[in-house]
Amino acid sequence: MNVKNEPFIFSCLAAAILVGLVYGFQHTSVNHMRETSDGKAYGTGHIENDICEVFTGESLEDAYAYFKKQELKKAENAYLNVLSQNPECFSALISLGAVYSTMERLPEAKDLYFRALDINENNAALQQSLGVLIFKSVGAKESLPYFQRAIELDPKLDAAHWGIGNSYYFLGEYERSKFHLRSFVELQPSSNLAKFANQRIAEIEQRGY
Repeated sequence: MNVKNEPFIFSCLAAAILVGLVYGFQHTSVNHMRETSDGKAYGTGHIENDICEVFTGESLEDAYAYFKKQELKKAENAYLNVLSQNPECFSALISLGAVYSTMERLPEAKDLYFRALDINENNAALQQSLGVLIFKSVGAKESLPYFQRAIELDPKLDAAHWGIGNSYYFLGEYERSKFHLRSFVELQPSSNLAKFANQRIAEIEQRGY
Protein backbone atom coordinates (compact mmCIF):
# COMPACT_ATOMS: atom_id res chain seq x y z
CA MET A 1 0.00 0.00 0.00
CA ASN A 2 1.46 3.32 -1.08
CA VAL A 3 1.35 6.02 1.60
CA LYS A 4 1.73 8.70 -1.08
CA ASN A 5 -1.78 7.90 -2.26
CA GLU A 6 -3.19 9.51 0.88
CA PRO A 7 -2.16 13.18 1.00
CA PHE A 8 -4.56 13.76 3.89
CA ILE A 9 -2.31 11.69 6.13
CA PHE A 10 0.71 13.72 5.14
CA SER A 11 -0.92 17.11 5.59
CA CYS A 12 -2.10 16.22 9.06
CA LEU A 13 1.20 14.75 10.14
CA ALA A 14 3.21 17.61 8.70
CA ALA A 15 1.10 20.57 9.72
CA ALA A 16 -1.61 20.23 12.35
CA ILE A 17 0.28 17.90 14.68
CA LEU A 18 3.59 19.68 14.29
CA VAL A 19 2.05 23.03 15.20
CA GLY A 20 0.91 21.55 18.49
CA LEU A 21 4.30 20.01 19.20
CA VAL A 22 6.12 23.23 18.39
CA TYR A 23 3.89 25.06 20.85
CA GLY A 24 4.68 22.51 23.54
CA PHE A 25 8.46 22.44 23.42
CA GLN A 26 8.89 26.11 22.63
CA HIS A 27 6.89 27.36 25.54
CA THR A 28 8.72 25.17 28.03
CA SER A 29 12.01 26.56 26.79
CA VAL A 30 10.82 30.16 26.77
CA ASN A 31 9.65 29.77 30.36
CA HIS A 32 13.09 28.37 31.36
CA MET A 33 11.63 25.48 33.35
CA ARG A 34 14.02 23.75 35.73
CA GLU A 35 12.83 20.30 36.77
CA THR A 36 15.84 18.08 36.13
CA SER A 37 19.51 18.23 36.98
CA ASP A 38 20.93 16.15 34.14
CA GLY A 39 19.95 18.36 31.20
CA LYS A 40 17.87 15.61 29.60
CA ALA A 41 14.33 15.83 28.36
CA TYR A 42 11.30 15.36 30.54
CA GLY A 43 7.78 15.06 29.24
CA THR A 44 7.09 15.82 25.63
CA GLY A 45 9.16 18.82 24.77
CA HIS A 46 11.01 20.12 27.77
CA ILE A 47 14.76 20.53 27.72
CA GLU A 48 16.82 22.03 30.50
CA ASN A 49 19.01 25.06 29.88
CA ASP A 50 17.89 25.61 26.31
CA ILE A 51 19.64 28.88 25.44
CA CYS A 52 17.55 30.82 22.94
CA GLU A 53 18.01 34.44 23.99
CA VAL A 54 17.71 36.97 21.17
CA PHE A 55 19.36 40.39 21.31
CA THR A 56 18.28 41.71 17.90
CA GLY A 57 15.48 40.80 15.55
CA GLU A 58 12.57 38.43 15.98
CA SER A 59 12.39 35.94 18.83
CA LEU A 60 11.29 32.35 19.33
CA GLU A 61 7.82 33.58 20.29
CA ASP A 62 7.58 35.65 17.10
CA ALA A 63 8.58 32.63 15.04
CA TYR A 64 5.96 30.43 16.67
CA ALA A 65 3.26 33.05 16.07
CA TYR A 66 4.10 33.00 12.36
CA PHE A 67 4.16 29.21 12.25
CA LYS A 68 0.80 28.95 13.99
CA LYS A 69 -0.68 31.19 11.28
CA GLN A 70 1.14 29.12 8.62
CA GLU A 71 3.16 32.15 7.54
CA LEU A 72 6.00 29.79 6.87
CA LYS A 73 8.53 32.08 5.21
CA LYS A 74 8.26 34.58 8.06
CA ALA A 75 8.56 31.73 10.55
CA GLU A 76 11.65 30.45 8.75
CA ASN A 77 13.34 33.86 8.88
CA ALA A 78 12.53 34.32 12.56
CA TYR A 79 13.89 30.89 13.52
CA LEU A 80 17.01 31.54 11.46
CA ASN A 81 17.47 34.79 13.38
CA VAL A 82 17.32 32.90 16.68
CA LEU A 83 19.79 30.29 15.43
CA SER A 84 22.18 32.93 14.13
CA GLN A 85 22.53 34.11 17.73
CA ASN A 86 22.11 30.71 19.42
CA PRO A 87 23.23 27.90 17.07
CA GLU A 88 22.38 25.20 19.61
CA CYS A 89 18.92 26.45 20.55
CA PHE A 90 17.12 23.11 20.65
CA SER A 91 13.66 24.65 20.33
CA ALA A 92 14.63 26.64 17.24
CA LEU A 93 16.28 23.64 15.59
CA ILE A 94 13.29 21.35 15.99
CA SER A 95 10.79 24.12 15.23
CA LEU A 96 12.53 25.18 12.03
CA GLY A 97 12.71 21.51 11.13
CA ALA A 98 8.93 21.38 11.51
CA VAL A 99 8.58 24.43 9.27
CA TYR A 100 10.74 22.82 6.58
CA SER A 101 8.85 19.54 6.90
CA THR A 102 5.59 21.40 6.35
CA MET A 103 7.15 23.15 3.33
CA GLU A 104 8.26 19.72 1.98
CA ARG A 105 11.91 20.78 2.28
CA LEU A 106 12.69 17.40 3.77
CA PRO A 107 16.52 17.26 3.47
CA GLU A 108 16.80 20.58 5.34
CA ALA A 109 14.35 19.38 7.98
CA LYS A 110 16.35 16.17 8.43
CA ASP A 111 19.58 18.12 8.91
CA LEU A 112 18.02 20.27 11.64
CA TYR A 113 16.43 17.32 13.42
CA PHE A 114 19.72 15.45 13.55
CA ARG A 115 21.49 18.54 14.86
CA ALA A 116 18.86 18.62 17.60
CA LEU A 117 19.35 14.89 18.16
CA ASP A 118 23.02 15.53 18.94
CA ILE A 119 21.89 17.89 21.71
CA ASN A 120 19.17 15.69 23.19
CA GLU A 121 18.09 12.33 21.83
CA ASN A 122 15.70 11.73 24.74
CA ASN A 123 13.05 14.15 23.58
CA ALA A 124 9.69 12.71 22.60
CA ALA A 125 8.69 15.62 20.36
CA LEU A 126 11.92 15.32 18.40
CA GLN A 127 11.55 11.56 17.98
CA GLN A 128 7.95 12.08 16.83
CA SER A 129 9.05 14.73 14.34
CA LEU A 130 11.71 12.39 12.96
CA GLY A 131 9.05 9.71 12.63
CA VAL A 132 6.94 12.05 10.51
CA LEU A 133 9.91 13.01 8.37
CA ILE A 134 11.00 9.42 7.77
CA PHE A 135 7.40 8.38 7.11
CA LYS A 136 7.16 11.00 4.39
CA SER A 137 10.62 10.67 2.85
CA VAL A 138 11.51 6.99 3.23
CA GLY A 139 8.58 4.85 4.30
CA ALA A 140 6.32 3.52 7.00
CA LYS A 141 8.62 0.69 8.14
CA GLU A 142 11.59 2.99 8.63
CA SER A 143 9.50 5.44 10.66
CA LEU A 144 8.56 2.88 13.32
CA PRO A 145 11.66 3.16 15.58
CA TYR A 146 11.19 6.91 15.94
CA PHE A 147 7.50 6.70 16.78
CA GLN A 148 8.20 3.83 19.17
CA ARG A 149 10.91 5.81 20.93
CA ALA A 150 8.59 8.83 21.20
CA ILE A 151 5.95 6.68 22.91
CA GLU A 152 8.55 5.20 25.26
CA LEU A 153 9.52 8.72 26.30
CA ASP A 154 5.94 9.97 26.54
CA PRO A 155 3.19 7.30 26.43
CA LYS A 156 0.54 10.02 26.20
CA LEU A 157 1.99 11.75 23.16
CA ASP A 158 -1.07 11.57 20.94
CA ALA A 159 0.78 12.48 17.74
CA ALA A 160 3.11 9.51 18.14
CA HIS A 161 0.17 7.10 18.49
CA TRP A 162 -1.37 8.68 15.39
CA GLY A 163 1.86 8.32 13.44
CA ILE A 164 2.67 4.76 14.42
CA GLY A 165 -0.95 3.70 14.03
CA ASN A 166 -0.91 4.82 10.41
CA SER A 167 2.54 3.34 9.82
CA TYR A 168 1.33 -0.06 11.02
CA TYR A 169 -1.78 0.32 8.86
CA PHE A 170 0.27 0.80 5.70
CA LEU A 171 2.43 -2.18 6.66
CA GLY A 172 -0.65 -4.39 7.06
CA GLU A 173 -0.12 -4.87 10.80
CA TYR A 174 -3.72 -4.14 11.55
CA GLU A 175 -3.99 -5.22 15.17
CA ARG A 176 -1.13 -2.92 16.15
CA SER A 177 -2.55 -0.17 14.01
CA LYS A 178 -5.93 -0.46 15.71
CA PHE A 179 -4.35 -0.37 19.17
CA HIS A 180 -2.49 2.87 18.54
CA LEU A 181 -5.32 4.55 16.65
CA ARG A 182 -7.59 3.78 19.60
CA SER A 183 -4.96 5.24 21.91
CA PHE A 184 -4.99 8.39 19.82
CA VAL A 185 -8.78 8.65 20.02
CA GLU A 186 -8.67 8.19 23.80
CA LEU A 187 -6.14 11.02 24.08
CA GLN A 188 -7.86 13.32 21.55
CA PRO A 189 -11.53 12.30 21.45
CA SER A 190 -12.83 15.64 20.18
CA SER A 191 -10.16 16.32 17.53
CA ASN A 192 -10.89 16.31 13.82
CA LEU A 193 -8.41 13.47 13.39
CA ALA A 194 -10.33 11.30 15.87
CA LYS A 195 -13.13 10.95 13.34
CA PHE A 196 -10.68 9.79 10.70
CA ALA A 197 -9.02 7.41 13.18
CA ASN A 198 -12.39 5.86 14.05
CA GLN A 199 -13.13 5.38 10.36
CA ARG A 200 -9.81 3.63 9.91
CA ILE A 201 -10.47 1.44 12.96
CA ALA A 202 -13.87 0.48 11.53
CA GLU A 203 -12.22 -0.38 8.21
CA ILE A 204 -9.70 -2.60 10.00
CA GLU A 205 -12.46 -4.38 11.89
CA GLN A 206 -14.32 -4.98 8.63
CA ARG A 207 -11.21 -6.82 7.50
CA GLY A 208 -11.68 -9.17 10.44
CA TYR A 209 -9.08 -7.81 12.85
